[in-house]
Amino acid sequence: MENNYQDVLTQNGIVRGFNAEIDNVISFKGIPYAAAPVGPLRWRSPQEPNNWNGIKLADKFSPGSWGTSFPGLDNPNSNFDEDCLTINIWKPIKTASNIPVMVWIHGGGFQFGSSGEPLYNGAKFASKGVLFVSFNYRLGVWGFLAHEDLDKEGNYSGNFGLQDQLFALHWIKKNIANFGGDPNNITLFGESAGAHAVGLLMSSPLSKGLFHKAIGQSGAFWDSEHGSLSDASEARRKGAQLVNQYANGSLEVLRSMPASTLNDIAKWDFRFDPGTSAFSPNIDNYVITDYPANIFAKGYQMDIPLITGINGAEETLFLHRSWKHDTIENFQKVVTSKIGKENMQAFSSFYPSNTEQEFSRSIGLLIGDLVISEQTWEWAQLHRQTSNSQVYSYYFDYRSPLNPVPEHASEIKFVFGLMNEINNVNSLNERDLGLAEEMMDYWTNFAKYSDPNGVNLPQWRNYTTEDPHVLQFSDQTTTKEEPWTERFKFWQSLRSKGSFPKSWRVDD
Repeated sequence: MENNYQDVLTQNGIVRGFNAEIDNVISFKGIPYAAAPVGPLRWRSPQEPNNWNGIKLADKFSPGSWGTSFPGLDNPNSNFDEDCLTINIWKPIKTASNIPVMVWIHGGGFQFGSSGEPLYNGAKFASKGVLFVSFNYRLGVWGFLAHEDLDKEGNYSGNFGLQDQLFALHWIKKNIANFGGDPNNITLFGESAGAHAVGLLMSSPLSKGLFHKAIGQSGAFWDSEHGSLSDASEARRKGAQLVNQYANGSLEVLRSMPASTLNDIAKWDFRFDPGTSAFSPNIDNYVITDYPANIFAKGYQMDIPLITGINGAEETLFLHRSWKHDTIENFQKVVTSKIGKENMQAFSSFYPSNTEQEFSRSIGLLIGDLVISEQTWEWAQLHRQTSNSQVYSYYFDYRSPLNPVPEHASEIKFVFGLMNEINNVNSLNERDLGLAEEMMDYWTNFAKYSDPNGVNLPQWRNYTTEDPHVLQFSDQTTTKEEPWTERFKFWQSLRSKGSFPKSWRVDD
């Protein structure tokens, strides 16, 4: 059939893409952007992939990175492999040159997930006149092991997963024009850990020129209930503990360990294990040189347009991680030890616990604020104060049979145009379909014009610190005065040079 595939020349060879799930879109899946990080390349910075002869069929996703799993949040049919550093592209069949590029970073706490999840199908984006790109990166111990012996190899250990992301962006800059994309108009966006990655990369000196706009959905700086991200010494202590416990102190023994064995001993369980025990982004003094909030406060971040936002029930996936709350008394003791007695009156005004009902509500609100919401607000605030770029903020609070609770990650299906529901469209109501269309239009307008507004869309006002308004996605799309300003200013007051107290980095 005519136009059922396209061949494109990349720096490493020719790739062949095929018709996607909707008309007039071609997809390329599983293109290597870096060499397989296996054998001696395990825990080394990403390297250029090998060239190939002939035509490489880009017709299926590669396995995702080894890591952990979380039932309901990842694809149970996913395969895992160290050889995972691949990229996927969706493009209109008939592509004019220099169309805007949108690059998606998947979430999963830097511990699970992959770019091949059905939820992340980029076909609808391509149908809107942009070129959509996604990629895998190393997760967990594979992507975030820090160790002094790795440093001696010249690897700047600790953030190999973020180095993968930077390497993928370099690949996109060098190759995307051949697919019809504009290498000088790249929007980086992601959700949860993907949004954290966007915020971290905006603060990195290594990102200059690699992307030109940013969207962060429910995330910013990788802060949590345990405070801000770990520093270099903490990350290296954790790495040394793993090497000493399981490899007799020999990094080479750990490097040669079978992948499945290593994955089992270093696996982190989202449901039960404390956040501080996960191998995750840290201040490596290379990719990340300081606490991101401090970099933004000083105005050293990338000066680019930004969209940020949160959901109405961010806490639902994280309730088990809230500070000790078996009883009201124990909860108040833990909070006092964290923030000091002098701050308890203010805390209690935002998170009252005089009754069991208040207590239950406050527990949820608190963990949602600490893991997601406050830092996302902080990101918008600081970027607006210290950059010359526009900021837009949203609040996703839509409920329907398709989306009963606006929990963490529930907006993704709408941002992606309900592609995951393409065979279930008759069960969707008019607002489901209309909201998905609106959100896609806002996101793609932003990629095209640096402004999400457009014809037949409710106005999305610029976010300012003097007049903080958000666009609320609910039964209707309307402008809403930000309701959490004072609550988040309270948490902001506890930061010192962008960091929450180091004493928080214990497991309560």
